[in-house]
Amino acid sequence: MTNDTEVEEEDIRVSPKLEEQRRERALAIVKKAVRSSIIPLNNREVSHRLLPGLWAATVNILIACLDVKDVMKLLTNRAASLAHNAENADAPAYSLSGPQLTRYAKEVATAGQAIAEAIDECIKQLEKEGLEDRLPESVLDCAVFLLENSWGPVHLKRAMVEQVSTFLSGKAAPALFMEPVEQITLKQEHEHQPEAVQKPQEAPPMPARGEKLVRVFSDYRLEGSKGEWAYAIHKSGPGNAEELHVMKGEAVDSNGRTTPLVAIVEALKAVSHESAATVIIVETCHEFVLRGMDGIGDERLAYRHEQEGPLWRDFDALIHGRDIRYRAIQANLSEYLQHACDMVMKRGVSKLL
Repeated sequence: MTNDTEVEEEDIRVSPKLEEQRRERALAIVKKAVRSSIIPLNNREVSHRLLPGLWAATVNILIACLDVKDVMKLLTNRAASLAHNAENADAPAYSLSGPQLTRYAKEVATAGQAIAEAIDECIKQLEKEGLEDRLPESVLDCAVFLLENSWGPVHLKRAMVEQVSTFLSGKAAPALFMEPVEQITLKQEHEHQPEAVQKPQEAPPMPARGEKLVRVFSDYRLEGSKGEWAYAIHKSGPGNAEELHVMKGEAVDSNGRTTPLVAIVEALKAVSHESAATVIIVETCHEFVLRGMDGIGDERLAYRHEQEGPLWRDFDALIHGRDIRYRAIQANLSEYLQHACDMVMKRGVSKLL
């Protein structure tokens, strides 16, 4: 017969509360490791592939730790728990071919390797705390947390379905996932943190009380250790008043991060005199540029490089108390603001007209 002491010990070992504590601790360790991958991603110039790289690293770790059948069960389980709707549910995936597809695949693989190496560094801590068996699920849960708030649940579920299909075809390797052309805002996080300032989700068709509506579009290009940037600002207000402002400049940039940030900081300086009630919409075709700007807490700070500290301090001061909204948009030179910015980049301000 089993005595009472043995029963009590077994109950303690599988206690739901204890299991939850262990799960949360392992997840915290893995999240910290993923955040630490930002520097190596920057060094390898693939920080803009963080998300697909994270997914590739996650699948590789699952394959290394578990049988493929167990990986499929795990992915199917997580997919079933995802929401069915999101603001970008109907957004198509990027469609690349030829050299562009080859480059994308190479960059994703490089990013995945950098992230996997960062996660490897946390294994010793997991082993020290007796949590090493939590690694695969913790890595998956970390990825689900970040990707659901970026790709959206519909596209994350697509990634899982495509991966399971790859396994079923007999290939035990990460599928090359094409990101959605539109990513979601972090409104889900805001809903769980009521103390955070809520932003209106849609700009009014015409600003009230005489203030202006300001659109800022910025772009950049790199040449060696130097970057060129430009912005175009369109202001509209009561009485059909319109203004167009453009600016072009250069920045020392060794990793592809400084130049786009300088462009947006300079643009915000140019509109800093506007009324605090003015709606300012910041747009760019480079979604990764907005990662350190939009959002809250650690997930936003993970995209802020220490060497960019002065620029981020300027940025935070410029947006304080203002209604700033961020949009990652598709390149379209027939759109007048993008066209103006492109002309400034190519010809300079004096030759715009």
